[in-house]
Amino acid sequence: MSAFERYERLPDRLPDLLTEIAAPHIPDYTDEVLAVTVATRQRPRWTFLERWLPMILVRQRVTAPPVPWRPLLALITILALLAAGLFIAGSVRHVPPPFGPARNGAVVYDSNGDIYVRDAIQSQSRILVPGSSRDFAASFTRDGERLTFLRLTGGTAGTTTERLSFMVANADGSNAIDVTGPLIAPNWMDLSPDDSTLVVHAADPKQPSFLSDDQRSRLYLVDLRHPAAPKPIPIALAAETVPSFRGPDGAEIVFRGRQVVGQAIRSGIFAVHPDGSGLRNLTPVDGDPDNAYQQPLLSPDGRYLVYTSWSDVSSNLQAHLVDLTTGAQRQLSELGSSDGYPSFSPDGTRVVYVHYFQTHDQMMLLTVAPGSKPVTAGPQYPLVDGQYISAMFSPDGKLVIVNDPGSKETRIVDAATGGDGDVLPWSGGNLSGWQRLAP
Repeated sequence: MSAFERYERLPDRLPDLLTEIAAPHIPDYTDEVLAVTVATRQRPRWTFLERWLPMILVRQRVTAPPVPWRPLLALITILALLAAGLFIAGSVRHVPPPFGPARNGAVVYDSNGDIYVRDAIQSQSRILVPGSSRDFAASFTRDGERLTFLRLTGGTAGTTTERLSFMVANADGSNAIDVTGPLIAPNWMDLSPDDSTLVVHAADPKQPSFLSDDQRSRLYLVDLRHPAAPKPIPIALAAETVPSFRGPDGAEIVFRGRQVVGQAIRSGIFAVHPDGSGLRNLTPVDGDPDNAYQQPLLSPDGRYLVYTSWSDVSSNLQAHLVDLTTGAQRQLSELGSSDGYPSFSPDGTRVVYVHYFQTHDQMMLLTVAPGSKPVTAGPQYPLVDGQYISAMFSPDGKLVIVNDPGSKETRIVDAATGGDGDVLPWSGGNLSGWQRLAP
């Protein structure tokens, strides 16, 4: 049979073939399949994802809107920079201005040759600088970051052999460094506005020892950032004492000077640049070499100057105020009274000074404005030879500390109202420094 013949028979048999294929029948392996499945547990319905999600969502292609990456990255960068700035600002300690009112911080005082501190007037005392050395006259730098004090480093205290060093330490008393070496009678010192430089007056060891400390005293500069031997300021005067940096920039140092005038030594108040240039007198150079123009001190803004002089006419001390801008001068002391050694409040509006009686001393408060009347600051204290009453304002100017080493008493007085104030029994008349903090 040919292929053509087979094709001719296909149309006739096609219906029978289709019927045979479509006829229902059971496969031969059906029994084996049922034997396996009857022993297998049906899958729980909760395992089917379709039970929990509508099938339209499962089948549907999810398309998200395009993300604006560039603006988002810019926003993230800005937020990161702001966070970094806040972190840096929070980690940097703010310091007060070098002049003017500040917030009250810790107070320091000495007792038995050691330095003690209180975080506030009403806090508990704790030792700050212990040891066998004799330390005293503690205070703080203008920014409140470091502690300063004097240390006996040679000779016997109170004798001509005594040698004192100016010490600088961390505010917690650690890492104390001698920045001057032994000095003879360093009776006054001051810090520059940025706390980088110390100016101190001390006796020149090259001068004849039979002269008094003040008669052979010179001004020295000490670089606190790079401590080295004190550098004398080249000044063509016979002697210099009580130096202070003039605010607010510290471009000049104001001091009491002794100058040869004709055949005599006269005193006056001078100003000079730290490098020794620009020497000029701020008052006439006509004072007694020992008793005139004593302790010149400046107001925080550098405008006013106060000093004390002995009057041969009235036979008493008189406190004076000079306006360095106008040159005007007036006496702060009331007629017939004996007053001296004033110092300014942080805002420069008031002064505190000593009023002398025959057998007693008393601190007084006075507003600088003309016509104001003084008020007392603490009670009267008996005169004790070699023990001098003193006072200082708190950094915020609202309080006055009155020290009387003779009676070993310290009082705290309201600077606005005056009065006897309250005794601070823990100080012993030696509270010497009050830390300035940022407002």
